[in-house]
Amino acid sequence: QARLGPADSRSRSAMAASGAMASAASVAGAALPRLRLSYLPFRAMAETARFILAHGGVAYEDEVVWGRHFQQVRQKGDALPFDKVPVITDLGTGLVIAQSGSIARYAARLVGCYDTSPGGDLAWTAYNDSIFELGQEMCTINPAINCYVGQQHEKVMHWYFGDCFFGNMAFLERQMKTVVLPRFGNEGNVPFFGGKDVPSFADFNIFHHVDNAMTGYSSMAE
Repeated sequence: QARLGPADSRSRSAMAASGAMASAASVAGAALPRLRLSYLPFRAMAETARFILAHGGVAYEDEVVWGRHFQQVRQKGDALPFDKVPVITDLGTGLVIAQSGSIARYAARLVGCYDTSPGGDLAWTAYNDSIFELGQEMCTINPAINCYVGQQHEKVMHWYFGDCFFGNMAFLERQMKTVVLPRFGNEGNVPFFGGKDVPSFADFNIFHHVDNAMTGYSSMAE
C-alpha cells in the first residue's frame, strides 16, 4: 500500500493555491515566530497544520523524526511534552505545542483563518470548530494508508468506507445545506464552511482527511 511522505502542500492543496491566500505577515502586524514542525514521515496528523502554514506563506523548519532519531528526540525530555509527535516549537521562546488539533489551531491563528478578535462571532467560530472536530473523527484513514498492510489494511479500509467516511460526508453535506448556505445566502456558491471565499481552519482539516480518503479509496478499488 502507498507510503506517502508529508505532502508538498503548495502543489497538493487547491485551497492553498488559490489567489485568495491570507498574508500571514500582516496578521496583527506582528513578526512571525521561527517555527520547527516535528513529525513522522507520513501524511497524517501534522498535515492540516502544513496546509494552513502553506496557505499563509509561513516558513518553518520541517523535522522528520523516525527510527533512531525519534528515540533521540524522546530522550530530550521537554522536546515531546506527551512523548509523541507531532509537535511545533517556537524556536525563539522554546515553547513546544503538542497535539495535532492544538497545532492546527495555532497555525490558523498565525495566518488569520481562526477568528479570535473581540468583535468576532464566537458562536460561528465554535461552529467551525465542530466541523474541525468531525474531521478528527475521520482520522483512521491516516494509519490506514500509511501503516497497515495485508489483511489488517483490508479490514480497516472496508470498515472505514463502510461505516465511517460516507456517513460523515452526509453529515457535512447536511450542515452545508442547513446551516452554511442559509447563513450566507450565496445561492449555493459558498466554497468553504466559513461561508467566505477563503478557507477556515475547519476546511483544511476536512480537506486533508478527504484527500487521504481519496488516495485510500483509489488503492482499494485497484
